[in-house]
Amino acid sequence: HTPQEVLPDVPAAALMTTAREILETGEARTDIEVVGETPASPGQPRVWNEHWYPVRSGGEVIGVGVLVEEITHRRRAEAFRERLVGVVSHDLRNPLNSIVMSANLVLMQPDVSAPVAGFTRRVLTSARRMIGIIDQLYDYVSVDQGKGLPLSRARIDLGALTRRVVEECALAYQGRPVPELRVDGDLYGEWDEGRLAQVLSNLVGNAMQHGTGPARVTLRGEDESVHVEVHNRGKAIPKDTLDTLFEPFRGSGGHQHLGLGLFIARAIVRAHGVSIQAASSGAE
Repeated sequence: HTPQEVLPDVPAAALMTTAREILETGEARTDIEVVGETPASPGQPRVWNEHWYPVRSGGEVIGVGVLVEEITHRRRAEAFRERLVGVVSHDLRNPLNSIVMSANLVLMQPDVSAPVAGFTRRVLTSARRMIGIIDQLYDYVSVDQGKGLPLSRARIDLGALTRRVVEECALAYQGRPVPELRVDGDLYGEWDEGRLAQVLSNLVGNAMQHGTGPARVTLRGEDESVHVEVHNRGKAIPKDTLDTLFEPFRGSGGHQHLGLGLFIARAIVRAHGVSIQAASSGAE
């Protein structure tokens, strides 16, 4: 069948141009998104993902084959999810910011009582955690749709940034051993400070929360790179869990987290052009 016979309401010029390119070059073209209508569903736009490839006989290109996958429902689901996250992000962030600001004002009052201060700090912690969840959802949708994460690079000292993150984690996980920080070499580079703080906070926080004894954070600057290692002691991570550790919604088994932290951490690291890995020796 010709492209016009298969998709009569899709502009024929674009389809025939693609077909001629395949016949002339003998090179395949993949992931071509086409929007149109069919006689079976007039007035309803549909979306297809197409893969075009040459058909050869004796080394000669004699035709063009097309693999077509309908992705209408997928695109509708993606659009709905993006709108939903956008609404949640906008409509919840503003009142949560008001809660955070009000809680901070209460804590700044000179005559605030100890019980009220304690309750207010709990409200503040919960509100900040909710803002973090919203940010994670927004980042997840951005990465999942292939948009990536925007970076704002500047020259920073990764050692100083890590020291600040370790201090913040120590305050957040009071009662747990403070991580040991080891730094060596030149730790300056052109990175997104806020995004790297997000990565470090996730890694150090996980090490403190799930490990036994003090975690260890090691930074080593070399000629063209900086290596960061976060190590803790505890039970071995099963291989099947280790293989999917950086996939979305792979939490630690509880219901207190979305399971997006390591997924977003990997996306941030990749956006910087480097890699992140996890290993578990099983040694205490």
